[in-house]
Amino acid sequence: MKPVPIVVIVSLSVVLTAFTTLQFATISRMHRSDHEIVQQELDSQFGNLVAFEWDDQSNQILGVYIDAQCLDSRSTFETLAKLKDLRVLSIRHGQFQDNDLEPLSSLTKLTSVELQSLHFTGAGLEHLTGSKGITSLKLNNNPAWAAEESKRLEELPLLEEIQLACTATTDESIKAFTNHQSLHTLVLDNTHVTFAGLKSISENSNLRHLSLRSCLLGSLHPDALSQLTTKLPFSLNLADSDVTDEALINIQSLNVVHLNLSGTQISDQGLTYLSGHAYCQSLDLSYTQCSSNGLTDVVTSLPLQSLILRGIKLNEDALEAFGQCTQLTILNLANTNVQDQWLAALGNAKELEYLILYRTEVTGITLGELTNLSYLDLSFCPVDSKAIEQLDLLTNLASLQLMGLNLSHQAVKYFTKTNITHLNLSNSSITNRDLHTLSMMPALKELFVRNCDISVNDFEMFQSRNTNCVIYWQAYGRDSTYAKPEAMQAMTNRP
Repeated sequence: MKPVPIVVIVSLSVVLTAFTTLQFATISRMHRSDHEIVQQELDSQFGNLVAFEWDDQSNQILGVYIDAQCLDSRSTFETLAKLKDLRVLSIRHGQFQDNDLEPLSSLTKLTSVELQSLHFTGAGLEHLTGSKGITSLKLNNNPAWAAEESKRLEELPLLEEIQLACTATTDESIKAFTNHQSLHTLVLDNTHVTFAGLKSISENSNLRHLSLRSCLLGSLHPDALSQLTTKLPFSLNLADSDVTDEALINIQSLNVVHLNLSGTQISDQGLTYLSGHAYCQSLDLSYTQCSSNGLTDVVTSLPLQSLILRGIKLNEDALEAFGQCTQLTILNLANTNVQDQWLAALGNAKELEYLILYRTEVTGITLGELTNLSYLDLSFCPVDSKAIEQLDLLTNLASLQLMGLNLSHQAVKYFTKTNITHLNLSNSSITNRDLHTLSMMPALKELFVRNCDISVNDFEMFQSRNTNCVIYWQAYGRDSTYAKPEAMQAMTNRP
């Protein structure tokens, strides 16, 4: 019997291996659900630019969120159309055309949609009108938006939230919202809407949030706000618009809880119309024409919890008034002329937790009495070691922002005596030696040291030894290489 050639044996082995692999892959694919296959297809196209929301019980995808920089064909929408139970769809930074949305007409269970593309005119909404249950529609930043396409929103009767910021939306466009009585949030920032257009939504009694930021509202309808009939707690954003004092004449007719007037022409006269408002809890007057005298007369008459006054010229009397705001929790005095000696008056504001003094002349030397503070921003201020030394007096302080500071090593040592959990020292003078000292902070969970003189070796050393702390070292690159996943949960929202 002749021996079988080795080549033949090897060839058979290769064929059998290939067949087994193909069979295993086929079986594996057969056991995967349609939703898992869709996830794999989208992952292969978008990588970390796509995220999914799963229903744990049914193992189905309920939400898809795509940063569509890599979306270059209609096939993506054909893939999405396979998710018949999809509830939430977000596609941003795209270049898709209206007709590309046609496959989505089979998705009839959508409740929330966000679409943003350089070429989206709004005509493609016709393919979504089968989803009568859509309650949230975000169409911000669509430069090709055609105002007349707003009429398609009439076919989505259950809309509760509409966002059309940075589109060509007009007064005529928003007539399409007249019958949306469930509408509670309307964002029309940087559009062509004026005060005249508010008549179209005046009868909406459920409106709770209206944003007209950067709009040229006009002065022909000074009573426009009084047309709104909603009696619910109301949030009104008029920042960077051409609104004037006269627009606030009837502000008392609205139960305004949050009012943003930053960057407007509002002056002390406008503040008088706001005086004594029973509901105003949050007020932003940054970069307006309001003075300390006007503020002193008004702020104590309001139930303020948040007061933002960036760029306003202040005096000591104004700080005294802020100290009398017994419910005040957040105070932002960034880019003002506030002085160290004025801050003592804030000791009377017992609820004050968040204090922002970014780019002021405050050294921090008088802050030791503000023991209720949990968040303090002294970035780009002339803070010295003496001020840092007394931080341990602020026993509730958890988050400290000190960007752009020139800190001595002795000052850095004082941090180890505090219970600070979130520390931002980006653009500061700290070095490798200082980073070693910071590693001894007992409660630190989040550290920003971007654009500092720290080597990669010391960054690695810190992170490998402090796995409960998230460290941000470079604007782009390696961040938190060894941090535990649960450490990422330590991040907190900032005011």
